[in-house]
Order: sequence, then structure tokens, then C-alpha cells
Amino acid sequence: MATYTSAQLQGAGTLITDEIDSSTAFKVTKTGGDQITYLTFDVDGGSSTAVPGLGSSTFTSVDENGNKIYPAFSTTNFGYCLNKGTYDSGDVTFAADMPTIPANTLRARIVGFPSDAGTFLTIGGGAAGGTIPLTLPFTIASAP
Repeated sequence: MATYTSAQLQGAGTLITDEIDSSTAFKVTKTGGDQITYLTFDVDGGSSTAVPGLGSSTFTSVDENGNKIYPAFSTTNFGYCLNKGTYDSGDVTFAADMPTIPANTLRARIVGFPSDAGTFLTIGGGAAGGTIPLTLPFTIASAP
């Protein structure tokens, strides 16, 4: 299980050191924030061959509490739009048909949330396997 602060996810973001697959979950925990937050994951370096089948995955569109999280994705990245204000997503599985993505392949970033030292994203662990962030910019191939 890996945890990341919002400070780590600003700007260029941070490399995800865990393997991601169809059983991996992510959890977002944020306190405050007066605007919509975008959490994105992109293939570090942008090679679409690094994650075959990513663009065809059926990404989860609601969090553990039933709140919409609005996924967007392409062959090299995916992301989620999170609600304003204090938020706890609970454990969210990325996609039931997510291809296996090796450790150190994805970079996670956030836009629209201030930098602080509190845990923002957890990947792995928990009932569903963890929490993962998303990366911007990304090309929207499908939207709810």
C-alpha cells in the first residue's frame, strides 16, 4: 500500500510504485477545497504500448458511497473528476477489466486542490485494494 500527499501530486506529480490491475482500488481523502479536483494517471513518458487495452477498460464511475466520480480515459491515461469540499471516496476499484500495469509505469497528479502534507491518495490495501490518482492533461475518449 502506498500513500501520497497532495503536495506530491502537484505539478509533474509522482510515479506510482505499485502494480495496478483489475483488483486494485484507490482511495481519495481530502479536507476542504472550494473547487472541483481532477485526479489523473498517465503513462510516464506517454507510450501507449506500455498499457495494452487501457483505453477499452470500463472505468468505475461512482465511489464507494455512490457519488459520481466522472472517469475519462484514453490509451495512455485516465482520470476522475472529484467533488468540491471535504471528500472521502472509500475504496474504489479502477476498472473491473483493467489490464495489469507494472509498478513505475503510471504518474499521478491532481489539479484544483491546494498542496499540503496530509494523505490525499492511497493505492493498494483496503477492502478493494487501494486508491489511485489521475493525471492531467488527458484526452477524453469517453465521458459519462
